[in-house]
Amino acid sequence: MLREIKFRAWDKITNPNRMKTWGQLLAQYQLTQVFTAGNDFFELMQFTGLRDKNGKEIYELDKLLLDDGTGQIVHFANGCFFAGEPLQNVVDVCAVIGNVFEEVKR
Repeated sequence: MLREIKFRAWDKITNPNRMKTWGQLLAQYQLTQVFTAGNDFFELMQFTGLRDKNGKEIYELDKLLLDDGTGQIVHFANGCFFAGEPLQNVVDVCAVIGNVFEEVKR
C-alpha cells in the first residue's frame, strides 16, 4: 500500500512558535536546508498515512485520545508508527487532540 509522504514542522524560531505546513517550509527554506537545518530551527513530524476516526490526518508526535479515555503520543519505532500499540490497531478508535508542542484542545 502506498502512502503520501509529507511533513509538517514546529517552528522554533518564530515568536510565537507555530506549526508550519510542508508548503510553508519549502517557501522559506531550500529542500536541503529543511533536512539539514532541522533541529536548530524546527522539529519535523512525518505524516503517518493514516487518519483518525474523524478523518483528521495523524502525524508523528500528535496526541491522541482513545475511546477508552486514555491518551497516547504517536511515535515511530522499528519501522512502524505507535500510539501505545501499532497505530493501525487504534486508528478507528482515536481522535487527534493536539501535539506535543501545542496546548491540547478538546
